[in-house]
Amino acid sequence: MHDLLKTLALAVFVIAVGGQHASAQGSLKAPSFDCKKASTPNEKGICEAFSVSWLDRQLARAWTDAIRRAGSEGEVDLRSSQSAWLAARRGCGSDAGCLRKHYVSRLRELTANSTEFASLSGSFAYQINVNYSGTLSLVHHEDDTMAGNIETVSGPSFHLCNVHFEGAERIGTHYLWTGPRTEADSQGRQCRMLLQPLPGGDVRVDSLHCSQHCGARGRFDALYKKN
Repeated sequence: MHDLLKTLALAVFVIAVGGQHASAQGSLKAPSFDCKKASTPNEKGICEAFSVSWLDRQLARAWTDAIRRAGSEGEVDLRSSQSAWLAARRGCGSDAGCLRKHYVSRLRELTANSTEFASLSGSFAYQINVNYSGTLSLVHHEDDTMAGNIETVSGPSFHLCNVHFEGAERIGTHYLWTGPRTEADSQGRQCRMLLQPLPGGDVRVDSLHCSQHCGARGRFDALYKKN
């Protein structure tokens, strides 16, 4: 734990010197399209589930990067695979769980060859017992930043945490996200989250001053196992 806190302190210093890349939570919940114009079961299902909306937003960005990497020779195959994926997604209707699985799978495909850390894209989970559990979705983008979505439940009273983020920057072997100033805690402190990729594909999440994203006794610091 001492080494982890030391790494976090160093990361905070580097980010403070290099500038902030925080994004407001509200904008991260929106999908890549206008939900006011949603008409199909797929679109309505995406707009109704924050975690799926977030995945749709990330996929739109990953798609843009993948098209650029593919070039003229690979674009035809890429568009063909995207059409096949969209056809399969339609079979989900408005089912959020089905949509989430399709998005996670497609994001893994689109980011597979983007960077040396592309394998970090995927879904993760932890469960201590029936009262303590959570899910983590990560997308590693071409610019070597990480985007994520964390949803947890803590305790018999079901205290919830819900965090969406983009722009977590790599500091050595870790990724650090600093929350926006507009969402600081009651003492004006910004949330800081440290993501530590581990051998075997799991991810450790630790945080400071992030109570504003949780219920009274909610928590999301945990070791998340890759699904």
